[in-house]
Amino acid sequence: MRQSCRIVFALIFVLLLTSCQAKEEIVAPKPPTVTVAAPMVKEVTRYIYFTGFTAPTVQIDLMARVDGELTSIGYKAGSLVEKGATLFTLDPRQFQARLEQAQSNLSVLQAERDLADAAYKRHQQAFATEAVSEMVLLQAKADFVKATSAVKGAHAEIDNAKLDLSYTRIKAPIAGKMSRNLVDVGNLVGAAGSTTQLATLVAFDPIYVYFNIDEAAFMQYKKNHPTRQKHSDQGNVEMVEVQLSLEGQKDYPYIGFVDYQDPTVDRETGTIQVRGRFENSDFFITPGQFAKVRIPLFTD
Repeated sequence: MRQSCRIVFALIFVLLLTSCQAKEEIVAPKPPTVTVAAPMVKEVTRYIYFTGFTAPTVQIDLMARVDGELTSIGYKAGSLVEKGATLFTLDPRQFQARLEQAQSNLSVLQAERDLADAAYKRHQQAFATEAVSEMVLLQAKADFVKATSAVKGAHAEIDNAKLDLSYTRIKAPIAGKMSRNLVDVGNLVGAAGSTTQLATLVAFDPIYVYFNIDEAAFMQYKKNHPTRQKHSDQGNVEMVEVQLSLEGQKDYPYIGFVDYQDPTVDRETGTIQVRGRFENSDFFITPGQFAKVRIPLFTD
């Protein structure tokens, strides 16, 4: 009996000892690492946002100003052309003939004027000796004046003939990008005194963006944003910064300036139409695109 009790007590002692050792082997977890960021001060710009559309700075409808057959086209559709480049050519033969006829008429009229001048001078001398009457002298003078006027008219006809001849070559009045030709070679243009559009020439470097700004936002901008002045042909213009983003762009990569605003507020919409001007040397911005616009108000 005593032997059994000793065994039981021994087992209990071993279990207690093992339990204490297990407790001693438990390691407390390390405290978590906490990263502390230093506070950062950053300026934030406040903007007002609008939507608008892009437009060319210049758009010219190229018209045939004289009648004739279209004989050649000097550009490729969609190409860039320089100012003065010949874009279309009309048959010049009838206009060259008119010019030569006008020049021939001038030669005849100049001869008649010289004859009338000589006759007038002769009658002046004869009148001084009373060889002719005053009426004869006045008639000679009238003939000379008439002949002189006819020469002036002939010069005007030559100028008109030269002008019509020059119209057979339609040249680019500005540098820009061409539309497709609206008339093919071999067609008659300008028939019956009508004008025929041949193509459209647009210039969009720089390019415009038009957008409407409500009166409240406009006054807020004028109050908070300092403006700079730039001297131009139209006088001192406010250099108001405007930023542009196109469809699919998340940021506003284009920076321009307002170069025009309507002088009055539209009473029906309560808005003012504003025009921004942007550099577009790579021709990436195309006229007619939807545009998102923002104007910086202030930074805080």
